[in-house]
Amino acid sequence: MIFYGYERHGTVLGLKTEQCLKCGVTGPHQLMRKVWWASIFTIPFMPLWFRHGMACMNCDAWTGLPWRTMRQATRTGILKFPDRRRTGMWDIRQAAADENGMIPTEQDIFDPVTVNPNKGGADKALKLWPVAIILIVGVIGIAGALGPKSAPSPSKPTAHACYAQETFINGCRYDNGTMEGDPVGTPTTCYFSEPLPTPDWRVYCP
Repeated sequence: MIFYGYERHGTVLGLKTEQCLKCGVTGPHQLMRKVWWASIFTIPFMPLWFRHGMACMNCDAWTGLPWRTMRQATRTGILKFPDRRRTGMWDIRQAAADENGMIPTEQDIFDPVTVNPNKGGADKALKLWPVAIILIVGVIGIAGALGPKSAPSPSKPTAHACYAQETFINGCRYDNGTMEGDPVGTPTTCYFSEPLPTPDWRVYCP
């Protein structure tokens, strides 16, 4: 049984007419995004990395594209390859003219992109992932701010000049010279952490 691993999900972002560099067929190419997701029990929960590119629908040949190029193509509906040398262009343009009644330019045939309006759940999950991260960090931060605070550790007891009468301490002098209680009784040295401890703490007087 596989408890964890990764899965690849492909999303078709659009279609474009192009001449494949591998098989030479002029036909539709899919503009795609491939995302590798970390998964637990086959449930994807975190994107690891992604690639953008164009796949020939005749032979599946893959042409990688930069993310910015793909984003601009899906926004503007235009994807140009000005340096690509295509063969048989006259026949391709003439065939298009037989259908449309006029001879189109090479750019008219190959530059337009038909954007996919419904990219599916994988595309939505990838777009929502940054929002989910922000929400998770925010919840953790709020939980930490509202959670129980750890009590500060008491400081180390130090020697103080105190006045004792039988088993009672009438007063002690703080390190800054102020007096807590009355200087009545026998001078003695007591150990405690300032200020004077509550009943939960003991004062040690040898």
